[in-house]
Amino acid sequence: MPGDLHPSWSPDGKQLVFERIGAGLYLTRSDRPAAPRFVAVGAEPAWSPAGPLAFLRPLPLPQPITVTCGSFQDDIFVRSALTSPSELKLTSTPETSEHALAWARDGSRIAFASNAGIAVVNKDGGERRQLTQLTPSAIGQTILQIDTAPSWSPDGRRLVFARAYGAFVFDLVVMNDEGGAQAPLTRTPKIDETEPDWSPDGRRIAFTATRTDSSGRPAVMVMNLDGKGRHRLGWGSEPTWSPDGRRIAYVATSRNGSSRVFVMHADGSGKKQLTNSTFSSLSAARAR
Repeated sequence: MPGDLHPSWSPDGKQLVFERIGAGLYLTRSDRPAAPRFVAVGAEPAWSPAGPLAFLRPLPLPQPITVTCGSFQDDIFVRSALTSPSELKLTSTPETSEHALAWARDGSRIAFASNAGIAVVNKDGGERRQLTQLTPSAIGQTILQIDTAPSWSPDGRRLVFARAYGAFVFDLVVMNDEGGAQAPLTRTPKIDETEPDWSPDGRRIAFTATRTDSSGRPAVMVMNLDGKGRHRLGWGSEPTWSPDGRRIAYVATSRNGSSRVFVMHADGSGKKQLTNSTFSSLSAARAR
C-alpha cells in the first residue's frame, strides 16, 4: 500500500520532507499541495533546525541477527544540506537498528531509539551515548520495556519519549539529557500514547493517542507539560510542530489504508492535505 509518512519541517517552515513508502524521501511545500520532489534514498527523515538532514538507510546484512528487526540494519546518515551530494554515516551497528530520529534544537545532537533503548550521538558522529536501557526477560530475548520516539525540549536539557512495559501500552516519560530524573508524564492503561513532539515555546507536547481496544483510532492530541489540558486536535498520527509553533504537520490514513501528510493550525483548525501518493508515483520513483 502506498503512503506518505514521517513529515519533518524545514528550518524556515516553508517546506516539509517526508518518506514515501518504498520510494525514498521527498520534498513538498507546507502551505499548499504541490508536486513532491525526490530528495534521497532513505527513510524517517529529520530536518535539523540548523539545516542538515538526517535519515535512515537500511543496509542488508549477510545473515539475519536475532536481536534486530529482521535482516536489515538501519543506520543513521546525515547530509550537511538537503541537496548535498556528500553523506556522513553516523552509526554502524549490526547488533541494533536505529529509528525515530530527533535533532536537538541547536543542531548539535541527534537522539534516537533502537532495540537497545534511547541514545544520543553528536551531529558529526563519534561514540553514541546510551540514555535508557531496554530490560530483557530472564528467558530468551523477550523485552519487558520498550523506549521509543524521543523529542527534545527547546533548551536541550530534557527529552520526552514513549515507554511501554510488559503489557505494551505506551505512556509518555520525561528525562534529562543524561538519562536521569525519569518521570512519567501520562498514566493511561487503555490508551497508547506515542510519538511526542515538544512545542517550540516549551509549553506543550503534541502526541498520538490510540485506544488499545478494537475501536482504536489514532488521534493527534496536545497537552500541557504537567499532563493536564489534554485535548484532541484531529484524527491522525506523527504530529510535528512547525518551527514557529503556529502549525502542526501530521499523517492521516484514508479508508483504503494509504497514508497522507496533512497540516493544520496549532488549535486544530484549517486542516489541509499536502500529499497524495499513488502506485504510479511509486513506480516512477523506483525507476530512478
